[in-house]
Amino acid sequence: MITHAKINLVLNILGKRPDGYHEVSTVYQQVEMHDTIEIEEHKDVLLECNHAFLVNPKNLCLIAANLLRKKYHVKEGAKIILEKNIPVAAGLSGGSSNAAVVLRLLNRHWDLKLSQEELLSVASELGSDVPFHILGGTCLGTGRGEQVKPVKPFPTMHCVIARPDFGVKTRDAYALVSSYGKDTIDTFLEKYDLNLLHNDFERFLFPKYPKLKDLKESLGKHALLSGSGSCVFGLFPTVKEAKEKAEELKGSYKDVWVTRTL
Repeated sequence: MITHAKINLVLNILGKRPDGYHEVSTVYQQVEMHDTIEIEEHKDVLLECNHAFLVNPKNLCLIAANLLRKKYHVKEGAKIILEKNIPVAAGLSGGSSNAAVVLRLLNRHWDLKLSQEELLSVASELGSDVPFHILGGTCLGTGRGEQVKPVKPFPTMHCVIARPDFGVKTRDAYALVSSYGKDTIDTFLEKYDLNLLHNDFERFLFPKYPKLKDLKESLGKHALLSGSGSCVFGLFPTVKEAKEKAEELKGSYKDVWVTRTL
């Protein structure tokens, strides 16, 4: 099964909660860039991946499978085969997407017959972005990001995603947050004005990582940091424009991808 990346078209950080998480409002958007996951029979829960360094107990695929197994008293195991293409520590939610697809696949494989609402509940235990990947498309995310609901589909745009030579861990990005913004979601959702693309993390990450600001400026007027970074995306109306921009960036950045919104 394909497991898609996401970008954030708007991300507002509204405050810090008593539980230590931050209150956010965001517009999640699925993109075509993807990993693939297959499930095979096995007596234990195992992970096989084309990048060996990702096979460890902290991988969300394993955490998702073991949570589901424990929660619903499953005796069988499963081998999870992950073909990884989405970059890690990039703000593209690859790990969360993988976890959501593992939940969906194992729901069928173990014949659990869980509803979408039940899957969303389990997903919310795994991470703030995981519930979005149960739904996909275009969604509004609130709370810490885990409360998701579909909104009017964002029009298809071609997307150039580029990454500098470093990643940013989500917890490190949140540690830099020292003030809070206002909620701009409703204005953006009214007409999907690309001039209203916004990410509060830029205020805190750009001074620490000036390469991110340079990359955003290189991607054109409709560009934005995705999530907590380090990937930055630019939106273009035609695939020709997107490919031209990607070629232009490849001289300066090793990791450049062309994809589109779904």
